[in-house]
Amino acid sequence: MHILRRPRSFRSAAVGAALFLSTPLVQAEPASKARPVTKAQCGAAYEKAQELKAKAKLAAAQRQLRICVQTECPGFIQKDCASWSSEVSQTIPSFLIVVTGSDGSDISQFSAKLDGEPLSGVDGMIEVDPGDHELVVSHQGLPDATKQLHFEAGDQRKLVKVVFELPRESGAGDLPREAGTREPGADQRDLTWPIISLGIGAVGLGVGGFFLLRSAANRDDADALYAECQRDSGCLNADPRSDQISQFDDDARSAQVFGIVGLAIGGVAVATGVTLFVLEGDDHESSVRAYLAPTGGGLSGRF
Repeated sequence: MHILRRPRSFRSAAVGAALFLSTPLVQAEPASKARPVTKAQCGAAYEKAQELKAKAKLAAAQRQLRICVQTECPGFIQKDCASWSSEVSQTIPSFLIVVTGSDGSDISQFSAKLDGEPLSGVDGMIEVDPGDHELVVSHQGLPDATKQLHFEAGDQRKLVKVVFELPRESGAGDLPREAGTREPGADQRDLTWPIISLGIGAVGLGVGGFFLLRSAANRDDADALYAECQRDSGCLNADPRSDQISQFDDDARSAQVFGIVGLAIGGVAVATGVTLFVLEGDDHESSVRAYLAPTGGGLSGRF
């Protein structure tokens, strides 16, 4: 007698509905579709099914029960096995594998292993013993997807979703980037204006310092000449040295003005340059305050 069985690759809405909605999930095959068994096989399956059922190995127990419910077995064995099969069918965990691509497309051509053993049918409900299991799903040309599963007795018709990351089609705008290159503007600073501003500030501070030193020198010359003139003649207006003293004083005042202006411009430029540098840097908040003094300038703040 030939063995009659459903093709494993057959998929249709009718079969899917029957797999998902039938209760119990696994029923005994009719005698006309089952391989005839001997009474010895009936007895062995009867005993083995009880042992496996007691150890909560429900999937293996159900396979034995499908043997001992056949009509070739004695009546009491058929009756007990049918009752136990009904009990197992109500508690044995089962799940359905649903595989899709990262773009949401359905993937029907795939293979799977459960705890290292290949699954012969992946298009319907899969019965499994309670406990922890490892499911590995394979699809052509893509890395395997591995999921850790846990089932309790009574967990039935669970959907196990597996998503494969599909390779993205490279478009005209997706040119490969050379190794070591960065995105335009990524982690880069435009330091042109900070450098220019700091340069102007340095020049201003230098010029201001020079004129302040020159003012001090002219002031010293005027004081020394005035002391000499005062000692000799009381430094009257008729003394030619009085005009020189006045000239030294005028030069000192002019140099002092230029020095203060130079320091002010230099200080502001330095403050601007540092501020621009900070703003071109990290995005965290910064508090910068410029200050000026007669002898210089600077910054204070939180960076």
